[in-house]
Amino acid sequence: MFFLKAELAGSSRDVHEEKTPPGTTSWSRKGVSVHYKTSSPFGWSWTHDDLVAVGESVIAPAEEEITKAIKALATGCSHSAPLGNNLLSIVVVDAQRRIIELAASISSSRFQYYSYAKNGLACSTSVAAMKEAGVPIAMDENALPEFFMYRFVTAPGSLLKGIPKLIGGQHLTFEMSQGTVTAERHWRFGDVGAEAGQTAEQCTAEVTARLERIISEAALHSGRSGILLSGGLDSSLLAALAVRQYPSITSVSSSFSFSNRSDREEEYATSVAHLLKTTHSVYKGSDEEYLRGLVEAIACAEEPVHHLQSVMLYLLFKNLSRGRHDVLFCGEAADGLFGNDAHRKYAKFHSLLSLLQVPGVRSVWKTFAQLGSTRGGRLAYFRHDFRRRSDSDDHILWTLGQYTSKRVLTEEFGFDKSAVVASHRQLIRPFVAEPLLNQITIISLLCEGFTTMGVWSKLAESQGIIISYPFASEDVIRHVLSIPWSIKLRESKYVIRQILRAAGFPEPYLNRPKQSFGFPIVYWAPPGTLFQPLVDMATEMFDSSLLNRLQTTDSSRAMLLWNAINLYVWKRLIVDGSSPVEMAGEIVDRFKALKQKR
Repeated sequence: MFFLKAELAGSSRDVHEEKTPPGTTSWSRKGVSVHYKTSSPFGWSWTHDDLVAVGESVIAPAEEEITKAIKALATGCSHSAPLGNNLLSIVVVDAQRRIIELAASISSSRFQYYSYAKNGLACSTSVAAMKEAGVPIAMDENALPEFFMYRFVTAPGSLLKGIPKLIGGQHLTFEMSQGTVTAERHWRFGDVGAEAGQTAEQCTAEVTARLERIISEAALHSGRSGILLSGGLDSSLLAALAVRQYPSITSVSSSFSFSNRSDREEEYATSVAHLLKTTHSVYKGSDEEYLRGLVEAIACAEEPVHHLQSVMLYLLFKNLSRGRHDVLFCGEAADGLFGNDAHRKYAKFHSLLSLLQVPGVRSVWKTFAQLGSTRGGRLAYFRHDFRRRSDSDDHILWTLGQYTSKRVLTEEFGFDKSAVVASHRQLIRPFVAEPLLNQITIISLLCEGFTTMGVWSKLAESQGIIISYPFASEDVIRHVLSIPWSIKLRESKYVIRQILRAAGFPEPYLNRPKQSFGFPIVYWAPPGTLFQPLVDMATEMFDSSLLNRLQTTDSSRAMLLWNAINLYVWKRLIVDGSSPVEMAGEIVDRFKALKQKR
């Protein structure tokens, strides 16, 4: 964690109260006053002459690494390379120039919140620290349309009013005298073009080498490394590469088997561990542990935990890996880089979709598709806008990561379509010149991917564990973006499959059905099931008739119920300041009473 608050001496302090979090260090130069604080395992600080810098990193950074990043920021260069694979985020106060530079690495797994006004700025990876510093913490109701569609609000948006988040790869320059952001830069995806003449063998060899290097660098600074192994392709690849370098490394996974006997994650994960001859442990929870873990996880993440799996991971970190691992390798971010369903579908229909974007043809086709498609019909996909410029509310990019339908969202809340995609549209704006396949990658990485890594990192951090995301490292991202799509899309996750084949994985392991490893709706959404105590409590925030309509096995409405529960718990804990211990206790007591009535 880091926190930094900087302001000009003698300023009116008209936005943030004169407060600082406990344990804060004060620093003053040339009329600029700075208060900062860092904590392990990520945070670091550095001062020299008229500069003070704070940030977070995977491992403790060398002074040379910090000064290189500061120089690049000051000269306006692309900061992605200087931040590299280790530095996740950085804030630099230059008292001489009265400038504050804020930057997040493209591979950052940290939420970096900031709030600025005349003469000052507060920035932190901790909402609690912002609150302690006097920054007003309130829910932004304008962000709710996006939240209920996607289960999160993507950077630069936030659920917190007046407190945006940095986008991965973003660099802002704040001029203290003016009280404004005077420059904004982004990681330059356009600088990474497909490398002519690459063979599939060269591509896979280079990806292997870069992943092995990232794993080695993290493991060298850890005496107790482990692997989050689901048994899917991505985690299996990391496990294979890690075991090859460190044969004694162990792996862990979780299971919903306490309620869902058909959950196959344990079967998938243990079979891969057996193939690799590594020790594997499985965390199996209970109903009551899950309910308590949901509250604790949201308190730790300071964000809604949009995946139901996130709660199980938190319980795994707390009850299985704490004290056993200090670094866990995770396969998040591979989907968006190596080709997901959206990439494959667009590539398959590219010629037809290009024709359908011609203005005259498009208007006729939209009318025909509207008449000929049902709510879930096959033609629905072709009704979307596939142009590079994403001005339309119906652009295909906005369908990525949707967990409810626009129809249900409109029926239940009446939200405007433009409000639903507000932050997504702002995020993609610097990249509208990119080919659509690359824009799909950008959205996948910087929206749900970035949010997932941020939530999981904070859950692990609460238990003293660092999660390393090798696929999201800048070295790997930069190379994978240079691989032609004609190679990446030869088959689903072609590059990853080829590396696994080279590692000796039998074809049945590579071709077995993809599992969501989720928590089936029937166990938690209908009346009287796991979340009934939370539904009853959430009537403090939502109309009971609305919640009752969402207690169904219809996936669109059930995910709205999950969102409502998340938002209710988040607001109680983060905005209102309720005790997570007391809230979790009340939920569990209600659940026990419910079971006794059955």
